Amino acid sequence: MDESSRTLTGSDDPEFIRSRVSVPYERIIFMDELPVVSPFTVTIMWDRIDEIAADWSHFVITANLVHTMRPDTKSRHELTKRIGSQRIKLRRLVAATGNNAVIRAAAWFVLGRNGIPVTVVTDNEEALQQAIKELAS
Repeated sequence: MDESSRTLTGSDDPEFIRSRVSVPYERIIFMDELPVVSPFTVTIMWDRIDEIAADWSHFVITANLVHTMRPDTKSRHELTKRIGSQRIKLRRLVAATGNNAVIRAAAWFVLGRNGIPVTVVTDNEEALQQAIKELAS
């Protein structure tokens, strides 16, 4: 599958999915979510997050959801479960949703279910600035 096809449809390549989780700054994890979310992609990305954050006492996640479609019920359930598994260490989840009102609402609903503070912003730069502020406080 070529890169443009992956970008449009998602991917079933675990290494490609893992590569979308990175650390731009200490204790900040950036997730560049795939356009098509599935329980499989959620599991791969959150396994990577667990691996990165294993030795951290706390961290913040910024998630690029700008090109992401609304997840189905099974994917939302898996997201809720995986976010909850990091409830103690995850200080805030900052989601960049662009101007997509559906994803903005879904971000509040799905990401905030576990009592973890959620901030929803328009772009990734603003998300990163919010994450830096959270860690400085």
